[in-house]
Amino acid sequence: MKIIAHRGAKNLAPENTVAAFKKAAEIKADGIETDVHLTKDGTIVLCHNRTIDETSDGVGEISEMTFDELRRYDFGSKFSSEFAGEKIPTADEFLDCCGPLNKIIIEIKAPEDGFDLVDKTVEAVKKHGLIGKTVFSSFSLEALHRCKELDASARTAMLFDMRTKFAAEILNDPKSFCDENGIEELHPIILFINEEFIGKCNENGIETYFWTVNDAGAKGDLVNMGVSGIITDVPELFI
Repeated sequence: MKIIAHRGAKNLAPENTVAAFKKAAEIKADGIETDVHLTKDGTIVLCHNRTIDETSDGVGEISEMTFDELRRYDFGSKFSSEFAGEKIPTADEFLDCCGPLNKIIIEIKAPEDGFDLVDKTVEAVKKHGLIGKTVFSSFSLEALHRCKELDASARTAMLFDMRTKFAAEILNDPKSFCDENGIEELHPIILFINEEFIGKCNENGIETYFWTVNDAGAKGDLVNMGVSGIITDVPELFI
């Protein structure tokens, strides 16, 4: 079972920063899950939310700020004074940290104005020679279809939870859903952990990564059920 560091090793360093990505590699997590956004001037940056309010000393929407404006803010001090001055990273800075990893999961938010974010993210991954290690995940089928249009070899994953309109369809017949949409992996919320569903996926070569799994005591049960991997805030407890 692979251990994926959610937003980097976010329990040990500020989430979605170079420090958190390097820490995840240092503790030998199998991979990292992160989130991409586009700045006003078209630079890919890493942040979970569409705003910087929760993770920096600034406020505002990423899409309404230029990259230079965003780099003025401190993304480390809210976590700890030890990380004061940590900046919002670019896709290139993130991908430069990924050499030691076995798996990279990049979540792409539902497109709001075309596919610029999808296109630039796939391009960046290919530029770094990491298309074989990367999985593009999204709650948006349109975004996943676009990844495949750009590169047929791109690996995609459907993110879903209770609010996803086709969640029941996926849980009942994961093979048909994945076959129809060219999807290799399913990334369900932790509440959907179910031995029958995992069995169906494994029988059909569909990998399952559940989020967000933070109870290290459940590791043995998850391994026994055949879960491919977990996305966790505390990778250090599972490794």
